[in-house]
Amino acid sequence: MACILKIPVDAAKGVVTFTTQEQRVINANPVLQNALVNLRRRYVVGLHFNWHNHKFTPDQNFDFFMAGAGDLIPVTDKPFRLFPLDACNFTPAIYSPDHTQKFWDILIVGNPVFFKRPEVVLRTIRKLFDQTGRKFRVLYICPMPQYRRGDVSSVFYDVRKYYEAMFTKDERNWFTLLTTTFNSPFPFDRQTLSVFFRNSRVFLHCATEERRCRIAAYAWCAGLPVVAYPSVASILPPNLQEEPGYFCVENDESYVSSLLRALESSESFDPTPYRQALSETYMVSELDQRLTAVFSEMGDHYSNSPLLGKNLDIRLGWHHQGIGGDSNGLRQSLEEFMGMLSELKPEAKLLTPDVLNAEYPEQILAGEGGQRKIGDISLIEKQSLYLNSRRTWFRIYRAIIARLRLN
Repeated sequence: MACILKIPVDAAKGVVTFTTQEQRVINANPVLQNALVNLRRRYVVGLHFNWHNHKFTPDQNFDFFMAGAGDLIPVTDKPFRLFPLDACNFTPAIYSPDHTQKFWDILIVGNPVFFKRPEVVLRTIRKLFDQTGRKFRVLYICPMPQYRRGDVSSVFYDVRKYYEAMFTKDERNWFTLLTTTFNSPFPFDRQTLSVFFRNSRVFLHCATEERRCRIAAYAWCAGLPVVAYPSVASILPPNLQEEPGYFCVENDESYVSSLLRALESSESFDPTPYRQALSETYMVSELDQRLTAVFSEMGDHYSNSPLLGKNLDIRLGWHHQGIGGDSNGLRQSLEEFMGMLSELKPEAKLLTPDVLNAEYPEQILAGEGGQRKIGDISLIEKQSLYLNSRRTWFRIYRAIIARLRLN
């Protein structure tokens, strides 16, 4: 989703970023290319990389690029402005250590897509139980997407069947697989999700290739050592890619020993330096400083208006509706949104508390708020025996029948 970082005020330009998915759409559409040219008259424009690019060529339509260190390998000598940070560096402040007694020993959070290897998660916990002869409290939060036949090659829809076949009923009292079936891929708001992190000791992640792993950043900021393959640690400075914060897994056979070492040292783990690299508490000001430097280099005035720095771990990486599906924040097309940005009046009065404190200020500026589906509500009430007054007689009839059966 196009992310507004600064609203243009008076003569000062604003700041907006797009994702690489949106970049492809823009570059394939002359109308959007012209819209981007118009946009740059009033905005400094950045490009957020949602995946690494090891054959990178700077796109002259963007003023700066946001990607993790090592995620971009240029194939030309053309200079470009790199911010070595992305959505993973802006973990919400609510993800902070809680020093109370933990309930879960091991936490896993991830969709059942095959590149995250949900089958390896289950096999790893099976090996942990078998090799130690002990029971550990494990929680695996696994949001299930809606079934689509075309996705069976990429989604492990049978994860619950596999779990129930692999663990006994008693073992499942210790190892909970929470397969939510609503609001995929975010069934919990992040404040609710943080409760699970703050009440766990160690985080396990089984993807072999996932360089920008936002959920691992949540774990480190919440004070959990992470057990994972090296790609997951790419969001960390080199000096933090070591125990007791990160337990490197080189092959699947080393998961159990790494988990046991992580559990043993979890109480003494100090997450402070990890939070300094991955929490919005520290990194919003870092982003502000980098933008100040870019404006200075470009010879533009950087206004002292507040940076719209809330919720950046989601806003920077989401794609615009029509590109990333219905889970995104805006119903506007990308063309409409870019036009709205160009026409936005450069007035300080736009910096209202509603905009500054919004989870998604883009929605406020686009005139979109949360809307209920009134038609769906009416349909539910019409069909329900208990909400539809016209069907009261049927409810009474069923109550009488139920009482007769009890007698």
